Amino acid sequence: FFRAASALFRMTEIKTLRHQLRLLENEQYHLVELRHQRQRQAEIEKETLRLKQEHEAHVEQHQKEVDQMALQHRLAREAREREIAQEADALDRHQAAVAEKAAQIEYAKRRQAQKRIEENRAHAEWLAEENKRREQMAQFAANTHQLHYDMALRAQSDHYWHLKGKLIAMELEERENQPSEPQSTC
Repeated sequence: FFRAASALFRMTEIKTLRHQLRLLENEQYHLVELRHQRQRQAEIEKETLRLKQEHEAHVEQHQKEVDQMALQHRLAREAREREIAQEADALDRHQAAVAEKAAQIEYAKRRQAQKRIEENRAHAEWLAEENKRREQMAQFAANTHQLHYDMALRAQSDHYWHLKGKLIAMELEERENQPSEPQSTC
């Protein structure tokens, strides 16, 4: 019994020790993992700080460049504004000259247009008169043609009746010149 109890106790003690060892191994693994995580975190923070400093230095350099470019742009813009003002003055003078010339051209165009309107009106009146004269001539020609047709028809009719009369006269004369045949009495 003691031996069995002793063996059972021993087995329990071995299991307990194994369990404790596993727990310790796990704890040690977690501690090592935690230490690695902290080292990685420290490296990340160090790298982040370095990147932040580089970024700030880059931003500062960029800001200096931007300020320098802005100054150059402002100076160039002011110079360009002066040029534009001079060009605007020259353009105003040119536009005034162009406007005056345009007014002269417009006046000449209006006079020319008025002259063309008057010429067109006179031509239209002449065309109306010419058309009226042509219509009268066409009507006269049509009337003359109808008159000639009527006269030709009348002459043809006269000639027909003349020939018809002549034929009848000749037939009568021939009948009269023929010996008369004795009439038979039945």
